[in-house]
Amino acid sequence: MKGDKSYGIAIGTNNNGLQPNSSATNNGTINIEGDESGGIAILHDMQGGIKNTANGVINVSGENSFGMYSIINKNYDNDGTISIIGSKNKAMGLRMETAGASLTNKKI
Repeated sequence: MKGDKSYGIAIGTNNNGLQPNSSATNNGTINIEGDESGGIAILHDMQGGIKNTANGVINVSGENSFGMYSIINKNYDNDGTISIIGSKNKAMGLRMETAGASLTNKKI
């Protein structure tokens, strides 16, 4: 994806149409190029889970961009690979906005 404010997977705040056990999974490669962009943005929970699997790769290039971002009061894991490449001022792999919740990088 190229362009500012672009997302590979985005679960927005207005998702009244989600079905029970809906899920979002990256099992491939997401390439993000653009400022204020990201691989996976979690603004609404999904009962079936949201994840970057062990085979999932997120490559991020852009100012103030991220691999995974969440505002949900729930713990999420990154099992895959997140790389910050190229332009990277203020860029980060994992970004959590909610105290008491976590985003954990399980692949070290």
